[in-house]
Amino acid sequence: SQIKSLQEEQISHQREISDLKKALGDANEMHRDDCKRIQSMMEENNQRQKTLETMQDSMESMKQSISGGTESLKKELNAVRDDMSAVKSSLETNSNASEPNIKSRGLDFGENGSDSSMRGGRKI
Repeated sequence: SQIKSLQEEQISHQREISDLKKALGDANEMHRDDCKRIQSMMEENNQRQKTLETMQDSMESMKQSISGGTESLKKELNAVRDDMSAVKSSLETNSNASEPNIKSRGLDFGENGSDSSMRGGRKI
């Protein structure tokens, strides 16, 4: 009877060992799956990081391009202003220098009213 009891105990222990081995195998399988998922997530994260860095570089490049374009436009605008000032100054100088000649030739376009046939710069 003691042998039979020991045999039953041994069978019970073997079942427990078998169950534990199966549980360990299942746990190892889940662990491998988790590791694969983690590896996949890390690769996706690295790819996202590279994409983010590429986008940041592109944005920085665009900012520099826009900034350079703005500076270029400011320089062109200042050059145009300088040219317009020079033209205005030249026109004022030429206008002041030629006014007596125009009036002395009677070409004041009705400003002094000396020619009654002229009205508003047009001949009637």
